[in-house]
Amino acid sequence: MARPYWLPPELNFEELPEGIRAAYKDVLEKIYDDQVLGAHDGLELSTGTTLAFICWLEIIQQKDIAECIKHRSCSVSDKEDFVEGVDRMFRLIGAKTKVTNARVRLDELRLKHLGNVDIGYTGFHAPQTQEETQEETQDEVSDGEAG
Repeated sequence: MARPYWLPPELNFEELPEGIRAAYKDVLEKIYDDQVLGAHDGLELSTGTTLAFICWLEIIQQKDIAECIKHRSCSVSDKEDFVEGVDRMFRLIGAKTKVTNARVRLDELRLKHLGNVDIGYTGFHAPQTQEETQEETQDEVSDGEAG
């Protein structure tokens, strides 16, 4: 795997906590390989890079939340930090969901217009029927009206 651009060159992976290294290897490398290195054009590259970066932030946030749980104390400031960390985590998940949905939609449009061609990452489900496509489009419209 190529090193993601947002990681400083002086960062030594061996100095990172074991959980971060494991998550990097088990999660981020796969996402980066599929979504960034496997991108077919600039838009895929952009959304793939954004998704990988959000996942990196999510891994770091998960570690911070775990540290709060591990070293729990009764002070109000620690509890506030914990709640803020969980809130940040949910915002990251929301952002990741939006980017993933955009990528799925891009793959669906490419499949619709180009036919059955290799569109990259195979982990996303492309609708098989027109009814599924219409249902998903209606869900997106409903989500836009609610937000």
